[in-house]
Amino acid sequence: MATHTIHISTNDGNFVYNPAAQHASPSDKIRWLSPDGAFTVTFIGGTPFNVVSISGNKGVATPPKAFRPGVLPGIYHYAVAVAVVVDPLALPEGGIRVHVDAGCPEIVIP
Repeated sequence: MATHTIHISTNDGNFVYNPAAQHASPSDKIRWLSPDGAFTVTFIGGTPFNVVSISGNKGVATPPKAFRPGVLPGIYHYAVAVAVVVDPLALPEGGIRVHVDAGCPEIVIP
């Protein structure tokens, strides 16, 4: 059993994932980390977990998430939203930009 960390970076809305496609065994765990802002990962068309969405805070990895019992092999696509503070002086009314990537990353369970 391994724990994998998926790093999410956004540079003015251009997302980079490391790794872009996470290959994992059914006994593995996954966590996400974004140094750029608070984020939410939402699975599209099926989830390998017991939840559809997972959220985290800027610079803090989510707790490792185990796949649901009996998870089927497959490719699980997810969308990501990251809230980036662009002007701290404008908070709380403004100063936040939310970047959304609705279709690139995936988790692959063989």
